[in-house]
Amino acid sequence: VPQITQIFKDQGVTLPLPTRIVIGTSEFVQGYWPLVLGMVFGAVFLVRRWSQTPEGRKRLHSLILRTPIFGTMVLKVATARLARNLGTMLQSGIEVLSALNIAKNIVGNVVLEEAIEKAAIGVREGRSLAKELRTSAVFPSLLIHMVAIGERTGQLDSLLLRSADAYENEVNSFLSGLTAILEPIMIIFLAVIVGGILAAVMLPMLEMTNLSAGS
Repeated sequence: VPQITQIFKDQGVTLPLPTRIVIGTSEFVQGYWPLVLGMVFGAVFLVRRWSQTPEGRKRLHSLILRTPIFGTMVLKVATARLARNLGTMLQSGIEVLSALNIAKNIVGNVVLEEAIEKAAIGVREGRSLAKELRTSAVFPSLLIHMVAIGERTGQLDSLLLRSADAYENEVNSFLSGLTAILEPIMIIFLAVIVGGILAAVMLPMLEMTNLSAGS
């Protein structure tokens, strides 16, 4: 781009807007790359410091859960962990409250941890686990439905493990599909960027060619 830019300056060509944007971006990156790197590293440092505070961590985890597609996958992974570990502990003879207090530490999300903690309080006060999970409004409906059936039939441990299998299969299917489409998406993305740069560079060159042919 800098070499092509010099040609345009020597010829005194009036550049179209896409070409001016590409040239301006190139000159900015060349002239201020230390500043750009400093801003990027500074932003990453500040976000990490903020995310380590209790309030920042909670807001970040809440934002992650609300993110389209990615947030759904995070929730399903956390739900699978909860169901798998809770079901395994119940199957081993650990009582529900103790199992909930242990399982809340492995979901990896503060919002879900707080929901599990509140659910444990409700169970301690005599309310059903399914009702408490539904009240939290963060866990998927399938898990709540399976927990409700498990509490009624006395098979909570086995139904939790079946729920874990279902969510783990969903996550694995999603990751397999994502891996399959990631390469073509990256190729298309790079093609659009490179094609845009080439088009911006070629436009004034074509104009120069047309002017030369006309004269």
